[in-house]
Amino acid sequence: MQSAVEVVHLSVRLGGRPILRNISLSVDRGQIMYVTGPSGAGKSVLLGTITGIYKPCDGRISLLGRPPGHGVMARPGFLGGRVGVMFQEPVLLDSLTILENVLLWSKGKSQESVEQILDRLTIRNYSCFVPSEVSGSVRRLAALAGIWALAPQVVILDEPHTGLDRVHARLVDDVLQDLAYQKNTAVLAAVHNTVSIKSVPDAVVSLTAANFESD
Repeated sequence: MQSAVEVVHLSVRLGGRPILRNISLSVDRGQIMYVTGPSGAGKSVLLGTITGIYKPCDGRISLLGRPPGHGVMARPGFLGGRVGVMFQEPVLLDSLTILENVLLWSKGKSQESVEQILDRLTIRNYSCFVPSEVSGSVRRLAALAGIWALAPQVVILDEPHTGLDRVHARLVDDVLQDLAYQKNTAVLAAVHNTVSIKSVPDAVVSLTAANFESD
């Protein structure tokens, strides 16, 4: 059976400069994989290429058995809501409140169930604020709430723990575990700070500025 996320011999050049070379990985549904590495190693470019932001110069990518296409994915869910994406700067609509943003993404979930998700992530008190009125960490947790409510088949996250204290970073871990182990989601996340890494992923791959290594 084909993996939910499959990257085969992927190479990417940006501005004529090689960023990623001959990378292969696969993530099955019900599995959590972290991509680690220092700044500049290509973690964001890897996830951006998988989600169609960047175009590879070589190799193959498959999301749920089909190529991702090319173009920025400006929603938490695409491919019919079967893939959820969270960028380093979460995509939220500033014309809507935090609660309304999450309801928009949740594909028909009740307001009560969405409020419970916000409560679990300790941001229910910000429900009536618009994104520009809250901190970056609250926006990040709100975007994660939208993905959690959506419960897609694949989740791709770029630095989901960034800017969060240890308590909220552990809450992120809890959400990823629930998605993978209770909702059978394939989870792929780029992580710079590995404080919580031993407690969560089923697999870890490490990028360096020069190459790609698999643990």
